[in-house]
Amino acid sequence: MRSPARRRPFFRRRGSDLRRDSPPPSPFSQRGGHTSTGKGTRLTLDWVLLVLRFLLAALLYAFLTAVAWLLWRDLRRAVRRNRARPAGRLVVVEAGETNLEVGTAFPLQEATSLGRAPFNQIALPDPYVSARHALLTWREGHWWLEDLGSRNGTLLNGEPVTRPTVVSTGDLIGVGRVALRLEETETESGTRR
Repeated sequence: MRSPARRRPFFRRRGSDLRRDSPPPSPFSQRGGHTSTGKGTRLTLDWVLLVLRFLLAALLYAFLTAVAWLLWRDLRRAVRRNRARPAGRLVVVEAGETNLEVGTAFPLQEATSLGRAPFNQIALPDPYVSARHALLTWREGHWWLEDLGSRNGTLLNGEPVTRPTVVSTGDLIGVGRVALRLEETETESGTRR
C-alpha cells in the first residue's frame, strides 16, 4: 500500500515575508510593498476613535434625556387636566314652552350640546329652540358658550352670544324661551367648582 502523498501548496511564503510588527503589504504602497505607519499616526487615530465613541455616547444620553423629559411633561399635563375636570350643572330657571320643571338640573360634560333634537345632551323641546342650538364646552379651566348658528340666537345674561364666550358660575344662558343658570357641583374630592 502506498502512503498518500501530501500536496504542496501552489505557492509558498517565506518566513522573512511575514513580519510580526509590519502590516501586510498593500498593493497601493509606493516602496516595494512596505508601508510606513508610525506610532504617532496610530495614536492619533486611536484618540480620534475614542473621542468619537464618547460623542456618540453623549448624543445617545442626550436623546434619552429628551425623550424622558417629553414623557414627563405630557404625563404632568394629563394629570393637571384630570384635576381640572369640569364639575357643573345647568339648572332650569324659566321652562318656556317645554315640559321641564323649574329647578331641573342637567349635569355637564366636557362638551355639552343644547338643542331641540333628542341627540343633544340637554334636549329642550321648545319651538323657539333650534335642533342644534348651542354648545357649552370646558376648555382652559373655563366654561365656554358658543351659538351653533341658531335661528333665534343664544343669550348670556341677556346679551347675544356672537362668538365663543366664557361663562361664569351664576350666569344665565338663554336658549329660545328657556333660561338656564350655570351652577357649581361638588367633585369626588369634595371641592366645589
